[in-house]
Amino acid sequence: KEVVILGGGDGALLWELMQEANSPKFVTMIEIDETVIRACNQFLTKVNGGVMEKLEGDKHKIVIGDAYEWLVQARKEEKKVDVILGDLTDVPLYSGSRMWQFIHDLINQAMAILNVGGKYLTHGNGINARQSLKIFEEVLSTLDCEVEVTSTQAFVPSFLETWTFYQVTKKSETRLVNGDAKEHTENANGTAEEKDEKAAKAEADKTDDGKEKVNGEKDATKVEEKADKKDEKEV
Repeated sequence: KEVVILGGGDGALLWELMQEANSPKFVTMIEIDETVIRACNQFLTKVNGGVMEKLEGDKHKIVIGDAYEWLVQARKEEKKVDVILGDLTDVPLYSGSRMWQFIHDLINQAMAILNVGGKYLTHGNGINARQSLKIFEEVLSTLDCEVEVTSTQAFVPSFLETWTFYQVTKKSETRLVNGDAKEHTENANGTAEEKDEKAAKAEADKTDDGKEKVNGEKDATKVEEKADKKDEKEV
Protein backbone atom coordinates (compact mmCIF):
# COMPACT_ATOMS: atom_id res chain seq x y z
CA LYS A 1 0.00 0.00 0.00
CA GLU A 2 1.01 3.60 -0.55
CA VAL A 3 1.05 5.68 2.62
CA VAL A 4 1.27 9.41 3.34
CA ILE A 5 2.29 10.96 6.67
CA LEU A 6 1.16 14.54 7.27
CA GLY A 7 3.67 16.02 9.69
CA GLY A 8 5.51 13.41 11.75
CA GLY A 9 8.72 15.46 12.03
CA ASP A 10 10.18 13.27 14.79
CA GLY A 11 10.39 10.38 12.30
CA ALA A 12 8.82 7.86 14.70
CA LEU A 13 5.83 7.03 12.49
CA LEU A 14 8.02 6.62 9.42
CA TRP A 15 10.39 4.33 11.32
CA GLU A 16 7.60 2.18 12.74
CA LEU A 17 6.08 1.74 9.28
CA MET A 18 9.43 0.71 7.84
CA GLN A 19 9.79 -1.96 10.57
CA GLU A 20 6.46 -3.65 9.81
CA ALA A 21 6.72 -7.16 8.43
CA ASN A 22 4.22 -6.17 5.74
CA SER A 23 5.67 -2.69 5.27
CA PRO A 24 4.07 -0.23 2.82
CA LYS A 25 5.08 -0.15 -0.81
CA PHE A 26 6.07 3.49 -0.38
CA VAL A 27 5.75 6.17 2.30
CA THR A 28 5.73 9.92 1.65
CA MET A 29 6.19 12.13 4.70
CA ILE A 30 5.50 15.87 4.52
CA GLU A 31 7.02 17.98 7.30
CA ILE A 32 7.09 21.78 7.20
CA ASP A 33 9.98 22.33 9.64
CA GLU A 34 13.38 21.15 8.47
CA THR A 35 14.93 22.22 11.79
CA VAL A 36 12.71 19.74 13.62
CA ILE A 37 13.85 16.97 11.29
CA ARG A 38 17.53 17.80 11.80
CA ALA A 39 17.15 18.01 15.60
CA CYS A 40 15.16 14.77 15.87
CA ASN A 41 17.57 13.00 13.55
CA GLN A 42 20.40 14.02 15.86
CA PHE A 43 18.85 13.55 19.29
CA LEU A 44 15.93 11.11 18.89
CA THR A 45 17.53 8.21 17.04
CA LYS A 46 16.12 5.77 19.59
CA VAL A 47 12.68 6.91 18.45
CA ASN A 48 13.23 7.13 14.71
CA GLY A 49 16.09 4.68 14.13
CA GLY A 50 17.98 7.28 12.11
CA VAL A 51 15.53 6.80 9.24
CA MET A 52 15.66 10.51 8.38
CA GLU A 53 19.39 10.61 7.65
CA LYS A 54 18.40 10.44 3.99
CA LEU A 55 15.41 12.41 2.76
CA GLU A 56 14.76 9.81 0.08
CA GLY A 57 15.21 6.07 -0.04
CA ASP A 58 13.93 3.05 -1.95
CA LYS A 59 10.66 3.00 0.00
CA HIS A 60 10.30 6.49 1.41
CA LYS A 61 10.53 10.17 0.63
CA ILE A 62 10.57 13.09 3.05
CA VAL A 63 9.18 16.32 1.62
CA ILE A 64 10.04 19.60 3.34
CA GLY A 65 6.91 21.64 2.81
CA ASP A 66 3.37 22.51 3.79
CA ALA A 67 1.18 19.40 4.12
CA TYR A 68 -1.98 21.22 3.05
CA GLU A 69 -0.36 22.60 -0.09
CA TRP A 70 1.06 19.16 -0.88
CA LEU A 71 -2.43 17.65 -0.65
CA VAL A 72 -3.88 20.32 -2.93
CA GLN A 73 -1.18 19.66 -5.53
CA ALA A 74 -1.56 15.88 -5.22
CA ARG A 75 -5.28 16.29 -5.81
CA LYS A 76 -4.67 18.36 -8.94
CA GLU A 77 -2.39 15.60 -10.20
CA GLU A 78 -5.14 13.06 -9.40
CA LYS A 79 -2.80 11.13 -7.13
CA LYS A 80 -4.35 8.30 -5.13
CA VAL A 81 -3.04 6.62 -1.96
CA ASP A 82 -4.28 3.95 0.44
CA VAL A 83 -3.57 5.34 3.90
CA ILE A 84 -2.99 8.84 5.28
CA LEU A 85 -1.69 9.38 8.80
CA GLY A 86 -2.47 12.78 10.27
CA ASP A 87 0.28 13.71 12.74
CA LEU A 88 -0.23 17.46 12.73
CA THR A 89 -1.30 20.04 15.34
CA ASP A 90 -3.70 18.80 18.03
CA VAL A 91 -7.34 19.73 17.52
CA PRO A 92 -8.55 22.77 19.55
CA LEU A 93 -10.07 22.23 22.98
CA TYR A 94 -13.09 24.48 22.46
CA SER A 95 -15.42 25.80 19.77
CA GLY A 96 -14.88 29.19 18.13
CA SER A 97 -11.34 28.52 16.95
CA ARG A 98 -10.59 29.20 13.29
CA MET A 99 -8.45 26.07 13.42
CA TRP A 100 -11.60 23.95 13.08
CA GLN A 101 -12.21 25.22 9.54
CA PHE A 102 -8.59 24.46 8.64
CA ILE A 103 -8.92 20.93 10.02
CA HIS A 104 -12.14 20.40 8.04
CA ASP A 105 -10.56 21.65 4.81
CA LEU A 106 -7.37 19.66 5.30
CA ILE A 107 -9.18 16.38 5.93
CA ASN A 108 -11.37 17.05 2.90
CA GLN A 109 -8.25 17.43 0.76
CA ALA A 110 -6.82 14.25 2.28
CA MET A 111 -10.00 12.25 1.62
CA ALA A 112 -9.99 13.44 -2.01
CA ILE A 113 -6.71 11.61 -2.75
CA LEU A 114 -7.64 8.45 -0.85
CA ASN A 115 -8.82 5.44 -2.78
CA VAL A 116 -12.32 4.27 -1.86
CA GLY A 117 -11.75 1.95 1.07
CA GLY A 118 -8.67 3.92 2.09
CA LYS A 119 -8.19 5.20 5.62
CA TYR A 120 -7.33 8.50 7.27
CA LEU A 121 -5.87 7.81 10.71
CA THR A 122 -5.31 10.52 13.29
CA HIS A 123 -5.41 11.39 16.98
CA GLY A 124 -8.20 13.40 18.55
CA ASN A 125 -7.63 14.55 22.10
CA GLY A 126 -7.67 13.32 25.66
CA ILE A 127 -10.85 11.54 26.72
CA ASN A 128 -11.59 14.34 29.21
CA ALA A 129 -11.73 16.95 26.42
CA ARG A 130 -15.31 15.96 25.63
CA GLN A 131 -16.29 19.15 23.82
CA SER A 132 -13.21 18.96 21.61
CA LEU A 133 -13.93 15.35 20.64
CA LYS A 134 -17.59 16.13 19.97
CA ILE A 135 -16.71 19.01 17.63
CA PHE A 136 -14.11 16.90 15.86
CA GLU A 137 -16.67 14.17 15.24
CA GLU A 138 -19.08 16.79 13.88
CA VAL A 139 -16.34 17.93 11.51
CA LEU A 140 -15.92 14.36 10.28
CA SER A 141 -19.68 14.10 9.70
CA THR A 142 -19.64 17.04 7.27
CA LEU A 143 -16.91 15.90 4.88
CA ASP A 144 -17.55 15.94 1.14
CA CYS A 145 -17.50 12.17 0.78
CA GLU A 146 -19.21 9.26 2.52
CA VAL A 147 -17.10 8.00 5.43
CA GLU A 148 -17.25 5.49 8.22
CA VAL A 149 -15.75 6.71 11.50
CA THR A 150 -14.51 4.47 14.28
CA SER A 151 -12.41 5.33 17.31
CA THR A 152 -10.12 3.62 19.78
CA GLN A 153 -8.57 4.69 23.06
CA ALA A 154 -5.07 4.21 24.39
CA PHE A 155 -3.16 5.43 27.40
CA VAL A 156 -0.27 7.72 26.42
CA PRO A 157 2.44 7.46 29.11
CA SER A 158 4.15 10.74 28.21
CA PHE A 159 0.79 12.57 28.53
CA LEU A 160 -0.34 10.60 31.62
CA GLU A 161 -3.74 10.47 29.96
CA THR A 162 -5.93 8.26 27.82
CA TRP A 163 -6.41 9.64 24.31
CA THR A 164 -8.94 8.98 21.55
CA PHE A 165 -7.70 7.99 18.10
CA TYR A 166 -9.86 8.04 14.96
CA GLN A 167 -10.03 5.80 11.91
CA VAL A 168 -11.89 7.40 9.01
CA THR A 169 -12.64 5.03 6.12
CA LYS A 170 -13.63 6.48 2.75
CA LYS A 171 -16.78 4.72 1.54
CA SER A 172 -17.44 6.62 -1.70
CA GLU A 173 -16.34 9.63 -3.74
CA THR A 174 -19.48 11.56 -2.85
CA ARG A 175 -21.77 12.11 0.10
CA LEU A 176 -25.55 11.91 -0.07
CA VAL A 177 -27.22 15.13 1.06
CA ASN A 178 -31.03 14.99 1.10
CA GLY A 179 -30.89 12.15 -1.41
CA ASP A 180 -28.52 13.98 -3.76
CA ALA A 181 -24.85 13.20 -4.19
CA LYS A 182 -22.55 15.99 -3.06
CA GLU A 183 -19.25 15.97 -4.90
CA HIS A 184 -15.89 16.94 -3.44
CA THR A 185 -15.47 20.63 -2.69
CA GLU A 186 -13.54 21.34 -5.88
CA ASN A 187 -16.23 19.80 -8.08
CA ALA A 188 -19.00 21.34 -6.02
CA ASN A 189 -17.43 24.77 -6.48
CA GLY A 190 -17.10 24.15 -10.18
CA THR A 191 -20.76 23.18 -10.37
CA ALA A 192 -21.74 26.28 -8.43
CA GLU A 193 -19.67 28.47 -10.71
CA GLU A 194 -21.23 26.84 -13.74
CA LYS A 195 -24.69 27.50 -12.30
CA ASP A 196 -23.70 31.09 -11.61
CA GLU A 197 -22.59 31.49 -15.20
CA LYS A 198 -25.88 30.07 -16.43
CA ALA A 199 -27.79 32.35 -14.09
CA ALA A 200 -25.78 35.35 -15.30
CA LYS A 201 -26.44 34.38 -18.93
CA ALA A 202 -30.13 33.94 -18.23
CA GLU A 203 -30.19 37.34 -16.55
CA ALA A 204 -28.37 38.86 -19.50
CA ASP A 205 -30.81 37.23 -21.92
CA LYS A 206 -33.66 38.52 -19.82
CA THR A 207 -32.16 42.00 -19.93
CA ASP A 208 -31.66 41.75 -23.69
CA ASP A 209 -35.24 40.60 -24.08
CA GLY A 210 -36.30 43.56 -22.01
CA LYS A 211 -34.29 45.93 -24.18
CA GLU A 212 -35.77 44.40 -27.30
CA LYS A 213 -39.23 44.73 -25.84
CA VAL A 214 -38.65 48.38 -24.94
CA ASN A 215 -37.12 49.10 -28.32
CA GLY A 216 -40.02 47.29 -29.97
CA GLU A 217 -42.49 49.38 -28.02
CA LYS A 218 -40.63 52.56 -29.00
CA ASP A 219 -40.66 51.54 -32.65
CA ALA A 220 -44.36 50.72 -32.44
CA THR A 221 -45.01 54.13 -30.88
CA LYS A 222 -43.10 55.86 -33.69
CA VAL A 223 -45.09 53.97 -36.30
CA GLU A 224 -48.34 54.93 -34.60
CA GLU A 225 -47.25 58.58 -34.42
CA LYS A 226 -46.37 58.60 -38.12
CA ALA A 227 -49.72 56.98 -38.92
CA ASP A 228 -51.55 59.63 -36.88
CA LYS A 229 -49.70 62.46 -38.63
CA LYS A 230 -50.48 60.92 -42.00
CA ASP A 231 -54.14 60.67 -41.07
CA GLU A 232 -54.12 64.33 -39.93
CA LYS A 233 -52.64 65.44 -43.29
CA GLU A 234 -55.20 63.45 -45.24
CA VAL A 235 -58.00 65.02 -43.17
